[in-house]
Amino acid sequence: MNPYWLAPAVVIGVPLVAGPLGAWLRLLRPDTGFFLLGMALFLALAASAGLAAATAYATVTARPWRRSALRAALLPAAVALGSVAFLQWKGGADLNDVSTDLEQRPAFAGDPPQRAALAESEQARLALFAKTQRRAYPDLAPLLVPGPPGAAFASALAAAGRMPGWRIERTDPGRGEIEASATTRVFGFVDDVAIRVRGEPAGARIDVRSRSRLGRADFGANAARVREFMGELRGRLR
Repeated sequence: MNPYWLAPAVVIGVPLVAGPLGAWLRLLRPDTGFFLLGMALFLALAASAGLAAATAYATVTARPWRRSALRAALLPAAVALGSVAFLQWKGGADLNDVSTDLEQRPAFAGDPPQRAALAESEQARLALFAKTQRRAYPDLAPLLVPGPPGAAFASALAAAGRMPGWRIERTDPGRGEIEASATTRVFGFVDDVAIRVRGEPAGARIDVRSRSRLGRADFGANAARVREFMGELRGRLR
């Protein structure tokens, strides 16, 4: 086999490995590592299509390099098909900010104060956001617990402290607010989490919001983070 046929595997393999590995070792910025991974997947799709066409042409015209083209297409095709299967399995909506309260989301300390009246475009955007989340993640809901809000706040703070990759950034027991940053395992993206505890007639209500700092879509990472936290919290409240 001519070594030139190995070029697609090398061109795809370098960014495919260097992106995630460099980000995991913190040698690359998270967005740089993710860009390299995306570039590798794009190259895999392009190479798969090109080599499949070359193989078909060589088969029809009885070219001697047909088998070489077929072997060269194996890695790009495996990467492309694996990526498509992973994205279908991972799912996720075109969102990067999810909350258990879509009418009055838990706020972050650094955000500008909310205006009393929103422009029509902003109202439409928030309405679409809420509709998309309700369709994609209907299970995300507040947690209602018996007992005083102070006890619920202590449990929420303890649960947040046990979450892997989380760092508590701010606590305000008087307002029932907790803020944390969450770092993803591989690429090291830093996302923001806001937890709010409010008193209710029958006890306390706990809401959670998770928001990405970068990117438009999160492949379901924020929703998974909220579910994981709520599971940890429910375990502590049993």
